[in-house]
Amino acid sequence: MFTWPKLVKKPRAKNVLILAPHIDDEIIGCGGVICKHVQNGDRVIVVYFTCGDKGNKEFSRDENLAKIRRAEAEISNNILGVKQAYFFDFEDGTKEDWSCVKDEMKEIYLKVCPDLVYLPPYYDLHLDHRKTNWLFQEATESIDVCDLCVYEVWTPINPNIIINITEEMEQKIRAIRACQTQVDSVDYEAFIKNLNAYRSSFALSSFVKYAECFYMLSAKEYFSKFTKREFDWHSANRK
Repeated sequence: MFTWPKLVKKPRAKNVLILAPHIDDEIIGCGGVICKHVQNGDRVIVVYFTCGDKGNKEFSRDENLAKIRRAEAEISNNILGVKQAYFFDFEDGTKEDWSCVKDEMKEIYLKVCPDLVYLPPYYDLHLDHRKTNWLFQEATESIDVCDLCVYEVWTPINPNIIINITEEMEQKIRAIRACQTQVDSVDYEAFIKNLNAYRSSFALSSFVKYAECFYMLSAKEYFSKFTKREFDWHSANRK
């Protein structure tokens, strides 16, 4: 059942943790709201799960590309105002088991002590996005987890909140431009503008030109949506 998303200034949170399967997912999915959190004086920390070694059609698997993309992340984070990031450096798009870092992921969570976590949907089309969810669930299964905000990149979500990012859009575009290896391969600037322009229609306001949408819910409710089939699929691909 569809419920019209509520227009809010930004989710309430002072310590924010962003889970980004790839360097640039955080910009595409929630770059505007990151700017809003920073402007409000909130602390924003990003965790990157993959190293970016396959993120350009001119490269096959190249360690130099991974180094370049980390440097691009530092530039884009500076543009958005993110002061701290963690990198797990898994190879892009493989069936590699990420559970080896679940204790480290748990330590990061406990150290940051977030009020809110942003992450892509557990049913996302991209394997790395689903694995991000599985790892996070495994890492935090023994502790109480704060509320979550699901953001969209490759897979549309059914949102319950919408954020006006019209004033932050220029900053968001500058951040994605800093990921030069990516915009050389795919027109992510147009991708972002089109997605956020479309989402602005949900605000029902002529003053909202660009918007980001999210599905905000408790971690307990979110993790309960993981189906046995999805976990079985994950287990099969870890062998």
